[in-house]
Amino acid sequence: MGRLQRCARFAVGGLALAGLVLLACARAQPTPALSPTPLPSPQATPLPAVTPSPTPLAVATPTSLPTPTPTVFLGGGALTPVAVVTPSTAALPDGEPPPNRRGGVLRGTWSGTLRHFDMHQVGELGTWNAVNLIYNPLFEWSALDRKQETIAPELAEAWEVSPDGTRYTFKLRQGVQFHDGTPVTVDDVVFSLNRVYGRNLPPGTVSARAEWFADMVDKVEALGPDRVVVTLRFPSANFMTLMAEGWHVIVPKHVVEKQGDLKTVAVGTGPFVFKSFVPNQSFEVTRNPNYWRQGLPYLDGVVLYNITDQTTVLGALLTKRLDMANPAGQNIEPRTAEELRRRNVPGMVVEENPRLGVYSILIQTTKKPLDDIRVRQAINEALNREEYQKFAKAIKFKIGGAVFPGSVWDLPQAEWEQLPGYGPNYEARLARAKQLLADAGLPGGGLTLEMTGSAGPACDDAQEAMRTMLARIGITVKPACTPTTDARVREEEGRFDLHYQGYGISSIDPAGVIGTHMVCGGGRNFSRMCSPRIDELYRQQISVLDLQERAKVVRELVKEVTRFSGMNIIGWYVEFFAKWGYVKNHIVTPSRYTAAAKLEWVWLDK
Repeated sequence: MGRLQRCARFAVGGLALAGLVLLACARAQPTPALSPTPLPSPQATPLPAVTPSPTPLAVATPTSLPTPTPTVFLGGGALTPVAVVTPSTAALPDGEPPPNRRGGVLRGTWSGTLRHFDMHQVGELGTWNAVNLIYNPLFEWSALDRKQETIAPELAEAWEVSPDGTRYTFKLRQGVQFHDGTPVTVDDVVFSLNRVYGRNLPPGTVSARAEWFADMVDKVEALGPDRVVVTLRFPSANFMTLMAEGWHVIVPKHVVEKQGDLKTVAVGTGPFVFKSFVPNQSFEVTRNPNYWRQGLPYLDGVVLYNITDQTTVLGALLTKRLDMANPAGQNIEPRTAEELRRRNVPGMVVEENPRLGVYSILIQTTKKPLDDIRVRQAINEALNREEYQKFAKAIKFKIGGAVFPGSVWDLPQAEWEQLPGYGPNYEARLARAKQLLADAGLPGGGLTLEMTGSAGPACDDAQEAMRTMLARIGITVKPACTPTTDARVREEEGRFDLHYQGYGISSIDPAGVIGTHMVCGGGRNFSRMCSPRIDELYRQQISVLDLQERAKVVRELVKEVTRFSGMNIIGWYVEFFAKWGYVKNHIVTPSRYTAAAKLEWVWLDK
């Protein structure tokens, strides 16, 4: 093979993912008057110090190994070498900062739950917003591509795929150090990937995304001091896209072995180093002076305040005590964006972007009488998504189902209209819902269902909408919005009848929603959905390499999960972002879980 290429790209077909792009970057690239609440003054308690104790690598060096040219398995049995592309900082929206504009601390917010720092064991947005600043995966959805069609190498600088599509060899970037000064070794990478895949985990440790790879990955091996090989049981249509989501970070084996897990420590390779954390108040990081991407990050640090009250966020923005709201996502509510636009403040930038995320009503499928599909379908039929939009003042969404609207996986409208909850004649749907309840032995309904969720305007709106709609079929909704931490615990333990929640989705691939939330044992399958037919179709579509043939299987899968009516998706996120114009190179990608959230290219023009 030819020499190792550091920058690589191959063509794709838009968000429909007719293919995939790989990009290797040698150098990166009327409202009442406000009375703002003061931002908290952090009094951080540092997490326990970590004493480096690197584990020596015991692995034979191969006598002969070709230098890989990055390739990609496009499907249909063909391996296509990628073309070479050398991106520059010209690809950044605002380019490089002048020398006198480097440095400074970005002040933003974070929202959601931050229970611990172990990114392999959790999927909550609060953890992502803060902790992802500290780590790198092998590769990740690029920050330089707003369409999310590009995968960019990080700790793997190149890779190759075997002719049969089952063996992926990753060439590791050399000279990278963890924040405690120890070098990143092939042993750390093998350990991290096995942890992601749920292999050999100690008691009490889980992998939040192990189900994505459980049937797919056969083994992970070191091949010499700078290569890692992942062998699959079968050629997979989505291995790379699943691995590209930013949660699959490389962690120091010696730290995990000493601490037991990474819940209270954060030692990565990323652009920023952990400084302090005050629960429910602030999270702060400082610039990594030894970052492997030379010259980055541009900022000296980032401090995030845990502010959920929108009036407080608005007041802090207007008085410039914040440079922007949440940089990584879940930024500001539509009504806050409307107020900022109404005020027309010079220098304030308000943007609206579609995101990979879903708002949903979960039904606990293991509780009687909700374990009866007829009862669940009746609830889904009564859920009028068009009418829901009138109740939802705190969110904005595009009506859809288990796959991203308009993607290659999406159903034709005529096929959606044949499924529970999507028919065009709402009165006919209500009649069918009542008949379903009667067939299930519940004529006239007569049910009282508790509806939980994270307390706030969005949950209040959801409960009012569901109370109104379900009353039409004789079901009473008992509101039970609770603080986010409690709501998340109840969600994970399945202690609910109905549950409202929004979920960020990492990938446009069907695994993003279906593989995580809807297959038996899925890492975020809080409704406890479990259907042999759904699992069969899910496994089948993974192994179909031809895009159009795979899409046919996925569409059947979408129909099955919609009929099952366990996770009833209302719609896909439309999110608003607010920042001062002096915040440069803040990039919004469809998924929150991309390299853009690391903020390494952000700089302050002030």
